[in-house]
Amino acid sequence: MAVGAKLTYSYIGSSITKGEQHIPQTGAVGNLPFTGDAVAESFEYQVTNQLTLTPYIGVSINRAYFYLGAGPSYSQAKESLNNLVGYAYLGSGEVNISGAPTTFSATDWVFGFSAVAGGNLLHYSFLVFRF
Repeated sequence: MAVGAKLTYSYIGSSITKGEQHIPQTGAVGNLPFTGDAVAESFEYQVTNQLTLTPYIGVSINRAYFYLGAGPSYSQAKESLNNLVGYAYLGSGEVNISGAPTTFSATDWVFGFSAVAGGNLLHYSFLVFRF
């Protein structure tokens, strides 16, 4: 039986973008209450850098071995809400109450989880999973 740990840095560089988003809102202009939508042109989520620490345990049987491990990950993530405009449904219909489109974004480091399992049978790798 063997035990160990692996510290890894990876540049992920992946992103996903979702098209137009409608976000319900309520509020008031002076004493006039309203409902409406904040409309964003798109929402984007990016993961750029990742650190993982994976303790593992393995077992060797004759000329084959199997291992598995799991541990924390620490990833740099960025969220962007692009070209957001707030609309209110007032007596005269839908009205832009926020002015010109605005983009909001935030970047932060977040904790997660990583796992790995695999093995080797007669010197041929047959199974490796990484999450």
